[in-house]
Amino acid sequence: MSFELSSIKKKADAYLALVGKLKVLSNLERDRELQGLKQCLGDVKTNRCMMTPKQLIDLQNRGHSIGAHTHTHSILAYQSYAVANSEITASIDILNALLPKKINCFAYPNGWLGRDFTEAHEDMIKHYGVKYGFATNDGGVTSKSEKTRLPRFMPHRKELNQFCIAVKKIAGEKLSD
Repeated sequence: MSFELSSIKKKADAYLALVGKLKVLSNLERDRELQGLKQCLGDVKTNRCMMTPKQLIDLQNRGHSIGAHTHTHSILAYQSYAVANSEITASIDILNALLPKKINCFAYPNGWLGRDFTEAHEDMIKHYGVKYGFATNDGGVTSKSEKTRLPRFMPHRKELNQFCIAVKKIAGEKLSD
């Protein structure tokens, strides 16, 4: 795979193409691909993009809930059962050791039920005491929503008609044929 990198736009396109390819690999395959990139590019320095432990503690102390994800942002459905369980466990254990209050929420990487995570992954987070799981399936939360696969309302719709359809779905209205 090669990329044209002569402009910021082309570099951004290359980045998105690489992320799209890498995020659906198993951890082993992803790490192998990243090693190959590192050999081609050398050591690339990047700015810190994650919160520090101090920032997380401060945020929780201000009343915010902190949730787990996966340890290396792995999409669970592309991992073996053992790797997925390890990814969930590591994320929860690290945060529970750091924070004053225990973790009780989890956001599934990529987050589409049936494609990116399954009921087996829901069972894993329940086993570790997580009460709420957040998916990226579109929708609103109702009293009938499964607590470990809560949908999200996506308010960033770019077209008014798409936004209105989303609101109607959440309100339980039938869409006309």
